[in-house]
Amino acid sequence: ITVFNEESGDLPNDFVDYIAVDQDGGVWAASSDGLHNYSSDKWTHYTSDDVESFGSHVYDMAMAPDGSLWIGFSTEVCRFDTTSKTCSEVIELGSDPGQADDWLSSVLLDYNGRFFYGTDDAGVSMFDDSGWTLLALENQPLADNVVTSALEDSQGNIWLGTSNGGVTRFSPDGVSRETF
Repeated sequence: ITVFNEESGDLPNDFVDYIAVDQDGGVWAASSDGLHNYSSDKWTHYTSDDVESFGSHVYDMAMAPDGSLWIGFSTEVCRFDTTSKTCSEVIELGSDPGQADDWLSSVLLDYNGRFFYGTDDAGVSMFDDSGWTLLALENQPLADNVVTSALEDSQGNIWLGTSNGGVTRFSPDGVSRETF
C-alpha cells in the first residue's frame, strides 16, 4: 500500500474532494489546493499560480471523451486541456439564463455530451444543444436544491444526490423524473 499525502510530501494537503483517471491511466486529484496529476510515478500540481483562470479550490471534475477535464471551482467551471495544461473554456456560473447562480458542488458530463453542474442551494444547471436549463425545486421535480453529487448510469439515467431531499433520477430524455 502506498499513501500519498501531505506527510509524504506528495500532496500539499490531505483534503481530496474527487479523483478521476484519464485515458492514459494518469490519476487526477481535486483538492482545496488545486489540481494534482499522478503520472509516470510522480505528482504534478496545478494551482491558480500556474494556470490562468484557475480557482484555488477544485470541488469536482469530470473527464471528457476528448481527454480534457471539466473542473468545478466555487463560482466557475474550466475546461482544462490536459495536454497544453490550460483552461480552453471558462464558464462563469450564473452568467447566462438557465444557469444556477450559487457555489458549485458537483459536475457531470454525460454520454450524450450534456454538461451538468450542481450547486450548494440553487439546484442543477444542464447545458445541451438548446442551451442552459435550470433544474430546481421552483421549476422541476427535484429532491432538493442542494445537489451534492451527480452521475450517469449504464442506461443513461442521471442521478442527483442531495443534502436534504434524497436522490432524484432523470430518464435519458429528461422527461421522466423520480425522487427517492
